[in-house]
Amino acid sequence: MEPAVSEGPGALVAEFGALREQPPSRERTRRLGEVIAGLLREAGADAAVRDEDPLVVVFRQDGDPCVLGVAWDGVAGEEFARAVRQSAAGAAVVLLSMTGFAGQAAARIPAGRSCGTARTWKRPCAAW
Repeated sequence: MEPAVSEGPGALVAEFGALREQPPSRERTRRLGEVIAGLLREAGADAAVRDEDPLVVVFRQDGDPCVLGVAWDGVAGEEFARAVRQSAAGAAVVLLSMTGFAGQAAARIPAGRSCGTARTWKRPCAAW
């Protein structure tokens, strides 16, 4: 899924600013995923949005597959983290929540699972 805006990182950051003003919705979260994928592409990564539940951005970092779960509306809990990990299929997992995490959402994946350790980002940049 290609982002609607393809005018470079400045336009993508401006789009993110506009999203912050919109009411919470699945569409807003989807657009956030598109902005993130666009920024990753601008940085040279192969990135795409998978509009599933939960929404994920798949990309490669130094050749390694990664899955970034995106949550914006409500606090991300264990169910969110579990669903993202299950969609990872051996990829590194990053959990991004714009509103925070609850419970053990960011806990290390139990031994025997093939998708490694989850990393969590809560509003990864103060300017966001």
